[in-house]
Amino acid sequence: MSKVALLVLFLCVFRMAWGQTDTAIRFVVTSQRLSDSAVELRVAAKVPKGVRLYTLRSGFDTTLCSSVKFELPGTARADGVLAESGRIVSSTDTSVGAPVRYVTDSLLWRQRFVIRDSGQVTIKTRITWFYLQKGAYLSGDSTFKTFILPGGSSGAAGDSTGASGGGSAGAGGPPSGAPWSAG
Repeated sequence: MSKVALLVLFLCVFRMAWGQTDTAIRFVVTSQRLSDSAVELRVAAKVPKGVRLYTLRSGFDTTLCSSVKFELPGTARADGVLAESGRIVSSTDTSVGAPVRYVTDSLLWRQRFVIRDSGQVTIKTRITWFYLQKGAYLSGDSTFKTFILPGGSSGAAGDSTGASGGGSAGAGGPPSGAPWSAG
């Protein structure tokens, strides 16, 4: 069996055994209208002391990485690539023998969208993340809904009830005009 296959198996076993561990990683999803047809969605992650949150896959292949996916209506499209910012550390993880990129305090993901609808538009965001806590490689998954309202206002609501510890699907709330934080 290849090293990568063994690593994936190892991570899956850890995920099943430790997936509900509370990491206290907090995600806040917000949106801002830039114009009548442009919106920027922001996902901010707050990482507690002693935890490494792995970043998005980069140009070089990394084994441990997080992902952000968007489910868009037919009236919206991504404008450019997902931007990532924070104090990113690049190194080689000797446990897996692969290059990794991570943060230890906070991370911000930003994506712009073009909206061709004058009514309310809902963008669903799914975050899947890997992190290192107390020597254990763990993962989490959360889904959020952001309501882009007409007239330049927007609100965010999440339909994940456990963003900091693996996430489980729940019911989303109505637009509130304020950012929604899972976890």
